[in-house]
Amino acid sequence: MIVSILALVFLLILRVKTDLAVKIICSPLAALSKIIAAKTESVLRKFAVGLTMLTDPHLILIVYLQSVFLWIFAGVSGYLIFLSFDLHPQIWAAFIVLFATALGVSLPSSPGYIGIYHAACIIAFDLINSFGMFGQEVSKSVALSYSIILWSCQFFPVTIIGLYYLKKEHLDFKDISRGELEAKIG
Repeated sequence: MIVSILALVFLLILRVKTDLAVKIICSPLAALSKIIAAKTESVLRKFAVGLTMLTDPHLILIVYLQSVFLWIFAGVSGYLIFLSFDLHPQIWAAFIVLFATALGVSLPSSPGYIGIYHAACIIAFDLINSFGMFGQEVSKSVALSYSIILWSCQFFPVTIIGLYYLKKEHLDFKDISRGELEAKIG
């Protein structure tokens, strides 16, 4: 909850005082790498432009609450998959996996995050094992199996729904790859 509130505060600062937020993040990064700092600044400024669409405080609250709900839903679904593997860790273990996979998919990878998602999940299992949250040592093969099931539960529903709406809107992959999506929607 504290992390969520801090993230919201940072987003508000980024929206209202973009230069200050960029300085807070990029100044320490510049000491490590000017290239990383420059890329981070570019991403933050583009993200800040996107935040300008959120002008109504009521809308901001709705977006925030939906985001929190989706993160909780994803964590709980991960926990239910733990139970299906007859693993009974604390609920926080599911959120450790969620956090690790979210970080993992932010890295460049193959389409569908195949490989990087699973590696991040296995790393999260190693961390959970080191904290003793499973109450027993869970093998890498179980971690890999878990990661495949979790990935499938997250990837296929979204992909199937996306394909449905692609067809419903009379769009195809050629139009999207040629950048004609805006012309068809607009």
